[in-house]
Amino acid sequence: MAEQTTPITPQTTDIDPISLREIRKRVIKYNLDPKNTAVREYYDKDNIWKTLKIGRNENRHSAFLAWFLGLDYKSENAPLYRLLALLASNDSNGNIDNSLVNAIALQTLKIKKATLESEKVINSFTKIRYPDRIDIFITCEIEGCGGFNKIEIIIENKVESSEGGRKTKKEKTKVSNLTSEEEEYCGLYQTERYYYACHDCRNTDFDSKKTMQIFVYLAPKEEDEPHCDKFIKISYQDLVDHIFDPFIISKGVNDNAKNAVAEYMRILCNPNYKSILATMKEEKELLEDFYDRNIDLFKRAIQIKKIVADENGDVELAKTLAAQEESIQETEKSERSKPSFTITLDNQATQLRKPLLWQPAAMIISFLMQNRGFTKDHINSRFKEVRKPLILSEDEWQNIPEKDITRWKKISDDQDYYITSQYAYYETKTVKDPNFPKFMKIANEIEGVKIEVIKEQTAETEEN
Repeated sequence: MAEQTTPITPQTTDIDPISLREIRKRVIKYNLDPKNTAVREYYDKDNIWKTLKIGRNENRHSAFLAWFLGLDYKSENAPLYRLLALLASNDSNGNIDNSLVNAIALQTLKIKKATLESEKVINSFTKIRYPDRIDIFITCEIEGCGGFNKIEIIIENKVESSEGGRKTKKEKTKVSNLTSEEEEYCGLYQTERYYYACHDCRNTDFDSKKTMQIFVYLAPKEEDEPHCDKFIKISYQDLVDHIFDPFIISKGVNDNAKNAVAEYMRILCNPNYKSILATMKEEKELLEDFYDRNIDLFKRAIQIKKIVADENGDVELAKTLAAQEESIQETEKSERSKPSFTITLDNQATQLRKPLLWQPAAMIISFLMQNRGFTKDHINSRFKEVRKPLILSEDEWQNIPEKDITRWKKISDDQDYYITSQYAYYETKTVKDPNFPKFMKIANEIEGVKIEVIKEQTAETEEN
Protein backbone atom coordinates (compact mmCIF):
# COMPACT_ATOMS: atom_id res chain seq x y z
CA MET A 1 0.00 0.00 0.00
CA ALA A 2 1.43 3.36 -1.01
CA GLU A 3 2.47 5.73 1.75
CA GLN A 4 0.08 8.55 2.61
CA THR A 5 1.21 11.82 1.01
CA THR A 6 -1.70 14.03 2.06
CA PRO A 7 -0.32 17.46 2.88
CA ILE A 8 -0.14 18.33 6.57
CA THR A 9 -2.05 21.60 6.82
CA PRO A 10 -3.10 22.48 10.38
CA GLN A 11 -6.26 24.58 10.43
CA THR A 12 -4.93 26.84 13.17
CA THR A 13 -2.12 28.31 11.09
CA ASP A 14 -1.24 29.64 7.66
CA ILE A 15 1.68 27.24 7.18
CA ASP A 16 2.24 26.19 3.58
CA PRO A 17 1.08 22.60 2.94
CA ILE A 18 3.81 19.94 3.11
CA SER A 19 3.59 16.15 2.91
CA LEU A 20 4.86 13.75 5.56
CA ARG A 21 7.15 12.27 2.91
CA GLU A 22 8.68 15.71 2.22
CA ILE A 23 9.25 16.30 5.93
CA ARG A 24 11.01 12.93 6.21
CA LYS A 25 13.19 13.75 3.20
CA ARG A 26 14.25 17.05 4.73
CA VAL A 27 15.08 15.44 8.09
CA ILE A 28 17.10 12.67 6.40
CA LYS A 29 18.97 15.27 4.34
CA TYR A 30 19.66 17.22 7.53
CA ASN A 31 21.03 14.13 9.30
CA LEU A 32 23.24 13.13 6.36
CA ASP A 33 24.76 16.58 5.83
CA PRO A 34 28.39 16.39 7.07
CA LYS A 35 28.37 20.12 7.78
CA ASN A 36 25.57 19.61 10.31
CA THR A 37 27.61 16.82 11.87
CA ALA A 38 30.52 19.23 12.19
CA VAL A 39 28.33 21.65 14.19
CA ARG A 40 27.19 18.88 16.54
CA GLU A 41 30.79 17.72 17.03
CA TYR A 42 31.91 21.28 17.76
CA TYR A 43 29.59 21.49 20.77
CA ASP A 44 29.71 17.82 21.84
CA LYS A 45 33.49 17.59 22.00
CA ASP A 46 34.56 16.50 25.47
CA ASN A 47 36.70 18.74 27.66
CA ILE A 48 37.55 18.86 31.33
CA TRP A 49 35.01 21.60 32.10
CA LYS A 50 32.19 19.56 30.64
CA THR A 51 33.37 16.28 32.22
CA LEU A 52 33.56 17.79 35.73
CA LYS A 53 30.26 19.68 35.22
CA ILE A 54 31.81 23.02 36.18
CA GLY A 55 31.13 24.95 32.97
CA ARG A 56 29.21 27.68 34.81
CA ASN A 57 30.82 27.42 38.24
CA GLU A 58 31.89 30.98 39.07
CA ASN A 59 34.65 29.97 41.47
CA ARG A 60 36.24 27.68 38.87
CA HIS A 61 36.13 30.42 36.25
CA SER A 62 37.84 32.81 38.67
CA ALA A 63 40.51 30.22 39.49
CA PHE A 64 41.20 29.60 35.79
CA LEU A 65 41.45 33.32 35.01
CA ALA A 66 43.80 33.88 37.94
CA TRP A 67 46.04 31.11 36.57
CA PHE A 68 45.85 32.31 32.97
CA LEU A 69 46.48 36.01 33.67
CA GLY A 70 49.62 35.10 35.60
CA LEU A 71 51.22 33.26 32.70
CA ASP A 72 54.66 34.62 31.72
CA TYR A 73 53.74 38.00 33.27
CA LYS A 74 57.18 39.54 32.59
CA SER A 75 56.77 39.17 28.83
CA GLU A 76 55.54 42.26 26.96
CA ASN A 77 52.80 40.21 25.27
CA ALA A 78 51.70 38.52 28.50
CA PRO A 79 47.95 38.26 29.23
CA LEU A 80 48.37 40.62 32.20
CA TYR A 81 49.67 43.44 29.97
CA ARG A 82 46.79 42.86 27.57
CA LEU A 83 44.32 43.01 30.45
CA LEU A 84 45.72 46.38 31.56
CA ALA A 85 45.46 47.70 27.97
CA LEU A 86 41.86 46.45 27.75
CA LEU A 87 40.96 48.13 31.04
CA ALA A 88 42.55 51.41 29.92
CA SER A 89 40.51 51.36 26.69
CA ASN A 90 37.23 50.54 28.54
CA ASP A 91 37.73 53.14 31.28
CA SER A 92 34.92 55.53 30.39
CA ASN A 93 34.90 57.20 33.86
CA GLY A 94 38.60 58.07 34.00
CA ASN A 95 39.28 55.75 36.94
CA ILE A 96 42.78 54.81 35.78
CA ASP A 97 45.55 57.29 36.50
CA ASN A 98 47.02 58.90 33.36
CA SER A 99 50.50 57.73 34.32
CA LEU A 100 49.44 54.13 33.70
CA VAL A 101 47.65 55.00 30.44
CA ASN A 102 50.83 56.72 29.22
CA ALA A 103 53.03 53.84 30.39
CA ILE A 104 50.88 51.37 28.46
CA ALA A 105 50.86 53.53 25.33
CA LEU A 106 54.60 54.19 25.46
CA GLN A 107 55.38 50.62 26.58
CA THR A 108 57.43 51.79 29.55
CA LEU A 109 55.47 49.74 32.07
CA LYS A 110 57.38 46.79 33.52
CA ILE A 111 55.85 44.17 35.80
CA LYS A 112 58.58 42.87 38.08
CA LYS A 113 56.44 40.54 40.16
CA ALA A 114 52.80 39.48 40.12
CA THR A 115 50.66 37.63 42.65
CA LEU A 116 47.25 36.40 41.56
CA GLU A 117 44.71 34.98 44.02
CA SER A 118 41.15 33.77 43.58
CA GLU A 119 38.55 33.96 46.36
CA LYS A 120 40.64 36.30 48.54
CA VAL A 121 38.82 36.89 51.84
CA ILE A 122 38.22 40.57 52.58
CA ASN A 123 38.84 40.28 56.33
CA SER A 124 42.39 39.09 55.65
CA PHE A 125 43.59 42.51 54.47
CA THR A 126 40.95 45.07 55.53
CA LYS A 127 39.32 46.25 58.75
CA ILE A 128 36.02 44.69 57.68
CA ARG A 129 35.41 41.44 59.57
CA TYR A 130 32.98 39.91 57.08
CA PRO A 131 34.35 36.85 55.23
CA ASP A 132 33.25 38.20 51.84
CA ARG A 133 35.54 37.12 49.03
CA ILE A 134 37.14 39.00 46.16
CA ASP A 135 36.85 36.76 43.08
CA ILE A 136 40.28 37.65 41.67
CA PHE A 137 42.86 39.82 43.46
CA ILE A 138 46.00 40.71 41.51
CA THR A 139 49.01 42.49 42.97
CA CYS A 140 51.76 43.71 40.62
CA GLU A 141 55.08 45.21 41.59
CA ILE A 142 55.89 47.64 38.77
CA GLU A 143 58.26 50.27 37.46
CA GLY A 144 58.01 52.87 34.70
CA CYS A 145 54.68 54.27 35.89
CA GLY A 146 55.35 57.64 37.53
CA GLY A 147 55.40 57.51 41.32
CA PHE A 148 53.53 54.23 41.57
CA ASN A 149 55.40 51.04 42.42
CA LYS A 150 52.41 48.73 42.78
CA ILE A 151 49.10 48.00 41.05
CA GLU A 152 46.16 46.17 42.60
CA ILE A 153 43.52 44.79 40.25
CA ILE A 154 40.34 43.80 42.08
CA ILE A 155 37.98 41.76 39.87
CA GLU A 156 34.37 40.95 40.69
CA ASN A 157 33.40 38.11 38.35
CA LYS A 158 29.84 37.22 37.32
CA VAL A 159 28.94 34.14 35.29
CA GLU A 160 25.19 33.52 35.65
CA SER A 161 24.46 35.76 38.63
CA SER A 162 24.08 39.50 39.01
CA GLU A 163 25.53 41.93 41.54
CA GLY A 164 24.67 41.23 45.17
CA GLY A 165 22.54 43.68 47.15
CA ARG A 166 22.76 45.13 50.63
CA LYS A 167 23.38 42.87 53.63
CA THR A 168 20.20 41.45 55.16
CA LYS A 169 19.44 41.52 58.89
CA LYS A 170 20.34 37.83 59.08
CA GLU A 171 23.69 38.42 57.35
CA LYS A 172 24.48 41.25 59.77
CA THR A 173 24.26 38.84 62.71
CA LYS A 174 27.30 36.94 61.40
CA VAL A 175 29.47 39.63 63.01
CA SER A 176 28.77 40.85 66.54
CA ASN A 177 29.21 44.44 67.75
CA LEU A 178 29.45 46.02 64.30
CA THR A 179 31.78 48.99 64.00
CA SER A 180 30.60 52.16 62.25
CA GLU A 181 32.66 51.13 59.22
CA GLU A 182 31.00 47.71 59.15
CA GLU A 183 27.53 49.26 59.50
CA GLU A 184 28.26 51.40 56.43
CA TYR A 185 29.66 48.36 54.64
CA CYS A 186 26.45 46.40 55.22
CA GLY A 187 24.30 49.13 53.69
CA LEU A 188 26.07 49.06 50.31
CA TYR A 189 25.70 47.02 47.13
CA GLN A 190 28.36 44.41 46.39
CA THR A 191 30.69 46.50 44.21
CA GLU A 192 30.25 49.48 46.54
CA ARG A 193 31.14 47.26 49.51
CA TYR A 194 34.27 45.95 47.85
CA TYR A 195 35.47 49.41 46.86
CA TYR A 196 34.80 50.71 50.38
CA ALA A 197 36.62 47.78 52.02
CA CYS A 198 39.58 47.65 49.61
CA HIS A 199 40.10 51.40 49.32
CA ASP A 200 38.81 53.07 52.49
CA CYS A 201 39.16 50.36 55.15
CA ARG A 202 42.56 48.86 54.44
CA ASN A 203 44.98 47.69 57.07
CA THR A 204 47.81 50.08 57.99
CA ASP A 205 50.33 48.62 55.53
CA PHE A 206 48.44 50.05 52.52
CA ASP A 207 50.01 53.12 50.85
CA SER A 208 47.48 54.75 48.51
CA LYS A 209 50.09 57.18 47.14
CA LYS A 210 52.26 54.43 45.72
CA THR A 211 49.62 51.77 45.00
CA MET A 212 47.27 52.24 42.08
CA GLN A 213 43.97 50.39 42.38
CA ILE A 214 41.87 49.24 39.44
CA PHE A 215 38.43 47.80 40.14
CA VAL A 216 36.93 45.53 37.47
CA TYR A 217 33.42 44.18 36.93
CA LEU A 218 33.53 41.15 34.63
CA ALA A 219 30.06 40.14 33.44
CA PRO A 220 28.72 38.58 30.21
CA LYS A 221 25.57 40.70 29.89
CA GLU A 222 25.91 44.12 28.33
CA GLU A 223 23.09 45.54 30.46
CA ASP A 224 24.62 44.28 33.73
CA GLU A 225 26.42 47.37 35.03
CA PRO A 226 28.06 47.69 38.47
CA HIS A 227 26.46 49.96 41.08
CA CYS A 228 29.86 51.46 41.92
CA ASP A 229 31.20 53.75 39.19
CA LYS A 230 34.77 53.07 40.34
CA PHE A 231 34.52 49.68 38.60
CA ILE A 232 35.43 49.29 34.93
CA LYS A 233 33.01 47.00 33.10
CA ILE A 234 34.38 44.30 30.76
CA SER A 235 32.79 41.17 29.33
CA TYR A 236 33.90 37.64 28.56
CA GLN A 237 33.64 38.58 24.90
CA ASP A 238 36.23 41.30 25.57
CA LEU A 239 38.54 38.66 27.05
CA VAL A 240 38.06 36.44 23.99
CA ASP A 241 38.63 39.19 21.42
CA HIS A 242 41.50 41.03 23.10
CA ILE A 243 43.29 38.48 25.27
CA PHE A 244 42.43 34.83 24.52
CA ASP A 245 42.49 35.01 20.70
CA PRO A 246 45.88 36.81 20.54
CA PHE A 247 47.25 34.31 23.07
CA ILE A 248 46.14 31.31 20.99
CA ILE A 249 47.91 32.57 17.84
CA SER A 250 51.05 33.80 19.65
CA LYS A 251 54.34 32.14 18.79
CA GLY A 252 56.45 30.56 21.52
CA VAL A 253 53.49 29.88 23.82
CA ASN A 254 53.41 26.54 25.62
CA ASP A 255 51.13 24.09 23.76
CA ASN A 256 49.58 22.83 27.00
CA ALA A 257 48.60 26.38 27.92
CA LYS A 258 47.14 26.95 24.44
CA ASN A 259 45.10 23.74 24.70
CA ALA A 260 43.81 24.72 28.13
CA VAL A 261 42.72 28.13 26.84
CA ALA A 262 41.09 26.57 23.75
CA GLU A 263 39.06 24.23 25.98
CA TYR A 264 38.06 27.14 28.19
CA MET A 265 36.96 29.24 25.21
CA ARG A 266 34.84 26.35 23.96
CA ILE A 267 32.98 26.10 27.25
CA LEU A 268 32.25 29.86 27.19
CA CYS A 269 30.22 29.46 24.01
CA ASN A 270 28.53 26.13 24.81
CA PRO A 271 24.74 26.49 24.28
CA ASN A 272 23.89 23.62 26.62
CA TYR A 273 23.97 26.04 29.55
CA LYS A 274 21.48 28.69 30.59
CA SER A 275 23.76 31.43 29.31
CA ILE A 276 26.34 31.83 26.53
CA LEU A 277 29.25 33.85 27.89
CA ALA A 278 31.00 34.62 24.59
CA THR A 279 31.22 33.49 20.96
CA MET A 280 34.24 32.44 18.94
CA LYS A 281 35.08 33.33 15.33
CA GLU A 282 35.05 29.65 14.30
CA GLU A 283 31.69 29.19 15.98
CA LYS A 284 30.17 32.24 14.27
CA GLU A 285 31.21 30.94 10.84
CA LEU A 286 29.89 27.44 11.56
CA LEU A 287 26.52 28.67 12.84
CA GLU A 288 25.98 31.24 10.10
CA ASP A 289 26.42 28.52 7.46
CA PHE A 290 24.35 26.06 9.53
CA TYR A 291 21.48 28.55 9.82
CA ASP A 292 21.44 29.43 6.13
CA ARG A 293 21.35 25.76 5.03
CA ASN A 294 18.64 24.62 7.46
CA ILE A 295 16.37 27.62 7.91
CA ASP A 296 13.36 26.02 6.17
CA LEU A 297 13.51 23.00 8.46
CA PHE A 298 13.87 25.21 11.54
CA LYS A 299 10.85 27.27 10.54
CA ARG A 300 8.74 24.16 9.99
CA ALA A 301 9.75 22.67 13.35
CA ILE A 302 8.94 25.89 15.24
CA GLN A 303 5.59 26.28 13.47
CA ILE A 304 4.48 22.72 14.21
CA LYS A 305 5.71 22.88 17.81
CA LYS A 306 3.75 26.11 18.32
CA ILE A 307 0.58 24.47 17.05
CA VAL A 308 1.03 21.57 19.45
CA ALA A 309 1.67 24.00 22.33
CA ASP A 310 -1.54 25.89 21.44
CA GLU A 311 -3.54 22.65 21.32
CA ASN A 312 -2.13 21.57 24.69
CA GLY A 313 -2.87 24.92 26.28
CA ASP A 314 0.81 25.64 27.01
CA VAL A 315 0.55 29.41 26.77
CA GLU A 316 4.13 30.22 27.83
CA LEU A 317 5.72 27.80 25.35
CA ALA A 318 3.44 29.00 22.55
CA LYS A 319 4.40 32.60 23.34
CA THR A 320 8.14 31.76 23.27
CA LEU A 321 7.82 29.92 19.96
CA ALA A 322 5.81 32.76 18.44
CA ALA A 323 8.62 35.16 19.40
CA GLN A 324 11.18 32.83 17.78
CA GLU A 325 9.07 32.64 14.62
CA GLU A 326 8.77 36.42 14.49
CA SER A 327 12.54 36.77 15.00
CA ILE A 328 13.23 34.45 12.05
CA GLN A 329 10.79 36.42 9.87
CA GLU A 330 12.51 39.69 10.80
CA THR A 331 15.91 38.19 10.02
CA GLU A 332 14.71 36.96 6.62
CA LYS A 333 13.15 40.33 5.90
CA SER A 334 16.43 42.03 6.78
CA GLU A 335 18.40 39.64 4.56
CA ARG A 336 16.02 40.15 1.62
CA SER A 337 16.28 43.91 1.97
CA LYS A 338 20.09 43.93 1.81
CA PRO A 339 21.15 45.60 -1.44
CA SER A 340 23.45 44.05 -4.01
CA PHE A 341 25.73 46.20 -6.14
CA THR A 342 27.45 46.43 -9.48
CA ILE A 343 30.71 48.33 -9.17
CA THR A 344 32.40 49.53 -12.35
CA LEU A 345 35.98 50.79 -12.10
CA ASP A 346 37.60 51.90 -15.36
CA ASN A 347 35.03 49.87 -17.32
CA GLN A 348 35.68 46.69 -15.30
CA ALA A 349 32.40 45.61 -13.67
CA THR A 350 32.12 43.49 -10.50
CA GLN A 351 28.95 42.30 -8.81
CA LEU A 352 28.74 42.06 -5.01
CA ARG A 353 25.75 40.08 -3.72
CA LYS A 354 24.35 41.41 -0.44
CA PRO A 355 27.77 42.46 0.94
CA LEU A 356 28.50 44.20 4.20
CA LEU A 357 28.37 47.84 3.20
CA TRP A 358 31.98 48.55 4.10
CA GLN A 359 33.12 46.04 1.44
CA PRO A 360 32.02 47.99 -1.69
CA ALA A 361 33.22 51.17 0.02
CA ALA A 362 36.66 49.64 0.64
CA MET A 363 36.83 48.38 -2.94
CA ILE A 364 36.22 51.88 -4.33
CA ILE A 365 38.54 53.66 -1.89
CA SER A 366 41.33 51.14 -2.59
CA PHE A 367 40.92 51.80 -6.33
CA LEU A 368 41.03 55.58 -5.85
CA MET A 369 44.22 55.40 -3.81
CA GLN A 370 46.01 52.93 -6.09
CA ASN A 371 44.78 54.09 -9.51
CA ARG A 372 43.87 57.73 -9.06
CA GLY A 373 46.54 58.81 -6.59
CA PHE A 374 44.06 59.91 -3.92
CA THR A 375 45.69 60.47 -0.51
CA LYS A 376 44.15 59.76 2.88
CA ASP A 377 43.48 63.45 3.44
CA HIS A 378 41.94 63.77 -0.03
CA ILE A 379 39.61 60.82 0.64
CA ASN A 380 38.54 62.14 4.04
CA SER A 381 37.88 65.58 2.60
CA ARG A 382 35.97 64.26 -0.44
CA PHE A 383 33.76 61.92 1.66
CA LYS A 384 33.40 64.10 4.76
CA GLU A 385 29.59 64.07 4.44
CA VAL A 386 29.62 60.28 4.83
CA ARG A 387 31.72 60.04 7.99
CA LYS A 388 34.63 61.95 9.50
CA PRO A 389 37.14 60.45 9.13
CA LEU A 390 36.28 57.83 6.52
CA ILE A 391 39.70 56.16 6.63
CA LEU A 392 42.62 55.92 9.06
CA SER A 393 46.31 55.28 8.55
CA GLU A 394 47.96 52.28 10.23
CA ASP A 395 49.40 54.52 12.98
CA GLU A 396 46.03 56.16 13.63
CA TRP A 397 44.30 52.78 13.76
CA GLN A 398 46.88 51.47 16.24
CA ASN A 399 46.03 54.29 18.64
CA ILE A 400 42.24 54.01 18.75
CA PRO A 401 40.63 52.39 21.84
CA GLU A 402 40.56 48.59 21.65
CA LYS A 403 36.77 48.54 21.96
CA ASP A 404 36.55 50.51 18.66
CA ILE A 405 39.01 48.40 16.64
CA THR A 406 36.29 46.18 15.14
CA ARG A 407 34.60 49.29 13.72
CA TRP A 408 37.43 49.69 11.21
CA LYS A 409 38.36 47.30 8.38
CA LYS A 410 41.53 47.12 6.33
CA ILE A 411 40.74 48.32 2.81
CA SER A 412 42.96 45.67 1.16
CA ASP A 413 45.71 43.19 2.02
CA ASP A 414 48.43 45.33 0.47
CA GLN A 415 47.31 48.76 1.73
CA ASP A 416 47.85 49.87 5.33
CA TYR A 417 44.68 51.92 5.61
CA TYR A 418 41.46 51.21 7.49
CA ILE A 419 37.95 52.22 6.51
CA THR A 420 34.99 52.69 8.83
CA SER A 421 32.50 49.82 8.94
CA GLN A 422 29.70 52.09 10.20
CA TYR A 423 27.20 52.47 7.34
CA ALA A 424 23.45 52.46 6.89
CA TYR A 425 21.59 52.14 3.61
CA TYR A 426 17.96 52.53 4.72
CA GLU A 427 16.24 55.05 6.94
CA THR A 428 14.94 53.40 10.13
CA LYS A 429 13.59 54.43 13.53
CA THR A 430 17.15 54.80 14.80
CA VAL A 431 18.79 55.97 11.55
CA LYS A 432 17.28 59.17 10.21
CA ASP A 433 20.01 60.09 7.75
CA PRO A 434 21.63 56.93 6.24
CA ASN A 435 25.13 57.58 4.99
CA PHE A 436 25.72 54.91 2.34
CA PRO A 437 23.55 56.60 -0.32
CA LYS A 438 25.74 59.67 0.26
CA PHE A 439 28.84 57.55 -0.32
CA MET A 440 27.36 56.26 -3.59
CA LYS A 441 26.47 59.77 -4.78
CA ILE A 442 29.98 61.12 -4.13
CA ALA A 443 31.65 58.05 -5.66
CA ASN A 444 29.53 58.28 -8.81
CA GLU A 445 30.72 61.85 -9.35
CA ILE A 446 34.31 60.60 -9.80
CA GLU A 447 35.42 59.79 -13.33
CA GLY A 448 35.77 56.06 -14.00
CA VAL A 449 33.78 55.06 -10.91
CA LYS A 450 30.21 53.81 -10.88
CA ILE A 451 28.28 51.99 -8.16
CA GLU A 452 24.71 50.87 -8.82
CA VAL A 453 22.18 48.86 -6.86
CA ILE A 454 21.14 45.63 -8.56
CA LYS A 455 17.38 45.39 -8.81
CA GLU A 456 16.47 42.06 -7.24
CA GLN A 457 14.02 39.82 -9.05
CA THR A 458 10.85 38.97 -7.15
CA ALA A 459 8.42 36.14 -7.77
CA GLU A 460 6.07 38.62 -9.40
CA THR A 461 8.66 39.93 -11.86
CA GLU A 462 9.73 36.36 -12.70
CA GLU A 463 6.14 35.47 -13.63
CA ASN A 464 5.90 38.50 -15.87
